[in-house]
Amino acid sequence: MRGGLVARALRREARAALGALGAGLGVGLATVGLSGTSAWLIVRAAQQPAVLSLTVPMGLVQLFALAKAAGRYLERTATHGVVLTVMAHVRQRVAEIVEPLVPAGLGPRSADVVDLAVRDVEAVEDLLASVAGPLAASAGAGAVTALVCGLVVGPTGLVLLTALVADLALWPLLARHGLRRGDDEVDARRAQVSRLAADAATGWEEFAMGGADTALAARLARLESAVDVAEARRRRWRALVEGLFVATAGAESVAILLASANARSRGLNPALVAVPVLLGLAALDMVATAAGALVDSGPQRAAARRFDVLAATPWPIRDPAPRVPDVDDASNLTAREVRLVRGRPILSDAAISLRSGDVMVLEGRSGVGKTTLVHVLAKFLAPDAGTISLDDHPYDALAGDQVRRHVGLAEESPYVFSASVAANVRVARPDATDDEVERALANAALTTWREGLAEGLATRLGGECTGLSGGEQRRLGLAREYLARRRIVIADEPTEGLDDDTARRVLGHLAGIDAAVLLISHRARDLAVATRRVELVEGRVLERVRERGD
Repeated sequence: MRGGLVARALRREARAALGALGAGLGVGLATVGLSGTSAWLIVRAAQQPAVLSLTVPMGLVQLFALAKAAGRYLERTATHGVVLTVMAHVRQRVAEIVEPLVPAGLGPRSADVVDLAVRDVEAVEDLLASVAGPLAASAGAGAVTALVCGLVVGPTGLVLLTALVADLALWPLLARHGLRRGDDEVDARRAQVSRLAADAATGWEEFAMGGADTALAARLARLESAVDVAEARRRRWRALVEGLFVATAGAESVAILLASANARSRGLNPALVAVPVLLGLAALDMVATAAGALVDSGPQRAAARRFDVLAATPWPIRDPAPRVPDVDDASNLTAREVRLVRGRPILSDAAISLRSGDVMVLEGRSGVGKTTLVHVLAKFLAPDAGTISLDDHPYDALAGDQVRRHVGLAEESPYVFSASVAANVRVARPDATDDEVERALANAALTTWREGLAEGLATRLGGECTGLSGGEQRRLGLAREYLARRRIVIADEPTEGLDDDTARRVLGHLAGIDAAVLLISHRARDLAVATRRVELVEGRVLERVRERGD
């Protein structure tokens, strides 16, 4: 991850990160020092010396106790400050990476990828704050403790260092080998359960009518059992690793105690015999806690790796540099000899000319490439060859946002934000008034729906279009386009799922706006408003003659 997204952000905050690690190291040393000096004080007091001879160990106990409390506050403050700053850089970079990839660069499940990226940011934040920082600090404190033990009783330093290596490297590697397989199996089984449950939820009537509901329920039960087995296997691996941590601490304590007893027989001050033992236990307890967090950090580390995969995803478009001045009031769109290959030819010398006043209906069988074509026309996707122009301005010379100031796309499944109705419509024009929002909703045939909302425009909608039917969702996308007032509007299946009366109202307003309209449809009723009719066939756009009755 040396060149990874998170690593680069950490390097930008290297000085602050070193300060936070220093504070964490100080807390670790204070924790270990408190245990060691406490042991020294207890054993020394048991010898019943003069009270003044206990001044030094008592003072050190107080010093380490205060240092631990104060250092903990400083460490938490510094660590969270660094993590928040680093993740601000990561969030900004992720947004820069994702923006040109949506909607054409991530495939049909782009919303899922974006949602996962948002969750991954939170996971990586937890990785830095709860795993990476404590692990580095505890490792440093453990190394210093091993040095101190070696100075007190030579062999004990080597014993503690060996135990630290086992806890920090050997057992986590063993756990990674076992848990990764368990994690992958659990994730795969859960994904199968989710897909099967989604199929059952959306098509239960078809399963029941076909007599497959019993078999579906049995398959779901088998998958649930497989998830339980995989999770049990994972728990066994975790228990094994925890047992190894405990066994390492026990073996280390016995070895240090024997080495200290041997040194005592050769003249070591009896007050120091217990010091290496408690120092080692304190250091191993601290390291084992951090290493245990590392063992359980598989999902967080996978999130960090996904950032790098996302960063390596090729962008579907590249904006020109330097940026040219914005285009004024463009209303015509022309594409010639457009070709696009994605494993197979999708567009082959496709040509289309959309002029102001046109209401063009684009037909074509499912999967032929209609949505891909409109993504190219909206400059969400760059063709492999061909020319596209906005009036007399070639797309190659325009940035994507410059094109989309004039070319609007009302998609078949526009995203619905977790915000109010008004905010969802104002995505297209943030400065729009409530009256303008109301008119846009009315023009999209959403008046009845709007009147049924308890809180009007302030009614909150949920992410992933919670609270909206498919038809309402598509009309919300149209309302955004009406509010934006672009001169070229592309509408993808706007009448899907609508009754005839509502569809006529939607089509009537769409055909009457002062713009060139490209309507993707395969419904005969939508042809009533068409001034031109074209069909995408084997990658080419063919003009069809309007037939009587169309």
